[in-house]
Amino acid sequence: MKEKLIQRINSVVPQCYKNRYHYKEGISKVRNIFFFWEERGTEILHLIDVDGMTSEDERKFRELEIKARNYKEQCV
Repeated sequence: MKEKLIQRINSVVPQCYKNRYHYKEGISKVRNIFFFWEERGTEILHLIDVDGMTSEDERKFRELEIKARNYKEQCV
């Protein structure tokens, strides 16, 4: 599941940021994805690439989001 999430986040980062000269912009793009997820309450499915996602994958990502939000609430 973690590998699928990383692959889907990676596919959202523009190709021009995936080189040794612009990797900081790529990292910034990934940070923004998690900033919008955490601070704005946006569902993670709206921030990652969902092309070719099955209903089973969607269910797993929704469960992952619920677990992550519950974990965050416990830490605060």
